[in-house]
Amino acid sequence: MRILYQKLVRDLSSHTDDHGDDVLSVFYDLNCNPITFDFAYFLVGAEVFAKQNGKSKLFIWFVQKNKDFIKDEEYLKHVDEDSQNWRFNNILLPIACMHAAYTGFGILPQGTSVNKYIKEDLIYPEGFGENYSPRFNYKDLKDSMELSSFRGLQTSLQGQKYINSWKNHAEIDLPIVSITLRNYGFDPSRNSNVKEWVKFADWVSQRGYTPVFIPDVDACWEPDDALGSHLVFTDACWNLEIRMAFYNSCFVSFFYSNGVGSLAMLNKNIRCIAMNPIIEDSLWAYGDRDTHYGLKPDQRRYDFAEPFQWFSWKRDSFENIKSEFLEFEKQFSDELSQEQNAD
Repeated sequence: MRILYQKLVRDLSSHTDDHGDDVLSVFYDLNCNPITFDFAYFLVGAEVFAKQNGKSKLFIWFVQKNKDFIKDEEYLKHVDEDSQNWRFNNILLPIACMHAAYTGFGILPQGTSVNKYIKEDLIYPEGFGENYSPRFNYKDLKDSMELSSFRGLQTSLQGQKYINSWKNHAEIDLPIVSITLRNYGFDPSRNSNVKEWVKFADWVSQRGYTPVFIPDVDACWEPDDALGSHLVFTDACWNLEIRMAFYNSCFVSFFYSNGVGSLAMLNKNIRCIAMNPIIEDSLWAYGDRDTHYGLKPDQRRYDFAEPFQWFSWKRDSFENIKSEFLEFEKQFSDELSQEQNAD
């Protein structure tokens, strides 16, 4: 893999001067930034910065992490080097390609001097170099973003075609309510309460919707009889473009303390409810939301979000999920009727 990285860098570095005046060079340092869906927010931050400085396109440089950089033994039990490589190829790269401002990427292998790839005075993060590599900060990003100030992530036309074909094959005529489960070995206190979600799925199906579950990637092939006869869309686990197009086809998509909700929050066409309760036993979903995420207690949505992109601070009990859905349905049922009439 290292040989491929080096070849890619050689091929791309010869063109670094040809990006054009409209392209901002962006550096994502894997030594201090996670290989997670946080990257989507980082890209939007880069897009906003580019727009503020008269540019509209992004060329992304990934700085490969130094070996043994991660010292969190608990994290490494569940996300080893092979898993990190998989995440890079199947999370970070597809997210980059789905961003509206994306124009290309390069990968810098271990030990490479980043300074020789900094060809312009203006880069993102501002001032980035060998001696300065800031960690991505949610609060700083939220403070810089304004409503409609970014294009964000987009759904591909081909992805929509595939989802329409899948819906026809599955004979889905009713509006879809998607439920993305978290069932992960790391920080299990954040995992979904499957029993309660199934109760909700039973209830919402009687209300005239088609509930569809997307399992956690790391538990995708584990049988879960608790889901009963409900549809389980495993294909979305393995292709982010398909996943994005699927969410785009839903009346509303539910997320529970899982990072993949970033795909919905940063796509201006996707309706969603992201349930992110403060869980005291959690390693990461800690209570100081204002300091880290720029959120206020019980804040319903980000200032930059669309009206139909909600947060919920409730735990995933059936009554809580049902309550959130009914409130959402009340506000956006007219929009659903218009879509059904258009079809």
